[in-house]
Parts: sequence; C-alpha cells; structure tokens
Amino acid sequence: MQTSLPGSFWDRLNAQCRLDLQKMARQGTFAKDQMIFRAGETLDAFFIIHKGLCKVFRVQPNGSESILSFFGPGSVVALQPLLQTPPTDWTRLVYPANCMALTNTELSQCGLQQLPALLDQNPDIGSCLQAEFVNRTAMFRDKAALLMLPSASDRIIGFLEQMGARGNEVYLPIPKNQLANYLGLSAEALSRNLGKLKRAGLLKESDGYYELTDQLD
Repeated sequence: MQTSLPGSFWDRLNAQCRLDLQKMARQGTFAKDQMIFRAGETLDAFFIIHKGLCKVFRVQPNGSESILSFFGPGSVVALQPLLQTPPTDWTRLVYPANCMALTNTELSQCGLQQLPALLDQNPDIGSCLQAEFVNRTAMFRDKAALLMLPSASDRIIGFLEQMGARGNEVYLPIPKNQLANYLGLSAEALSRNLGKLKRAGLLKESDGYYELTDQLD
C-alpha cells in the first residue's frame, strides 16, 4: 500500500543533503485548515512536507477557490518561483498562491538567506530541487490534460493513475469537495461517477483509500 501522494524529493536526497537541509530549516506543525502562507506575502522560505497533506490554491474575484495542486509527504512547496528567478532577485518574490494544510501537517521551513551558499557547497541538493521542479511542471501539465477530458469518470481515473493507484491502494485524505474542485467537477458529479466506477468493479474506495483494479486493463 502506498500511503502518501507521490513526492520523492526527500527520498532522492542522500543522508548528508538531508542533514544540511535540516540544519538550515525550522521544523513546523500546522493544524488541519491552518494557512501555511498566503498569496502576496513575501516569499522568504520553501517547505518540505514530512507528514500530512496540503493544497495550493488561488481565490478568484468572485471568492471561489481554484485548487492548483495537492502536496503530500516528500514534496516541496513554493519551489517554482525560486528556480525561475535569479537569487539576486529573490527578495522581490511573493507567494503566487495560498497554501493550506488539509490534515495535521509536519514540515521543514527552509529560509532563503542561507540557500545560495548551501547550493554552492552541496550541488546534489540543487540537482534534486531541479528534478522536483520538473516533476511539478509535469503535474501541472497533466492536470491541464485531465481537465480537457469530457468524461468525469476519465478525469477521476486519470487523477488516480497519476497518484499511483493503478493496482495499488493509496491513501488520499482529500475531502470530496476539494477533489471535485481540482477535477473541475461538481460534488454531485464526483460522487455519482465514483459510485459508477465502484459498481463496475473498476475502483475500490473507502475512507480515503483508493485502488484502480486490473479490470481497467
């Protein structure tokens, strides 16, 4: 059973890289529904999730939320702006979106002040950050492709495949209304199509655990 969202940045690091990052990081705990950062605040740190689940989202002018991504254990949050901007301009950066803990979450908050020197001393950390950036860019591209699918069932299947649920039970403690938002569906459409997939024997789902069965092949 896979117990987290895909997020292998922490796993890719060797022991020395982890130790160096931990030395510069501040450990934090956030309760369910607690904001980690808000859009427009000064971007002064990135975050490595060790336990729990977060969502990154924007608030539309009408007050509705648009969920951009979910981040689980091993993932890095607020990385993209850093790798798209020269270090000399980091002081001008702000968080481009909001981040909220969906469950009780434990993370490392890595301040930017020491990061350039750390990357010079340990290039492996930079390589892993670049790989994480590529992975996240691919996930945003895949989400765009998902939203182009006309079938709600196909969107659900595609998302669960991205999360590693084909032939493998994964734990995704994502509230149904949040998942519906991410997939561009109404809560009713999500519930209806989850039921349809379960009745067809294509999906096992209970209490946040999901598995796509071999009948999809």
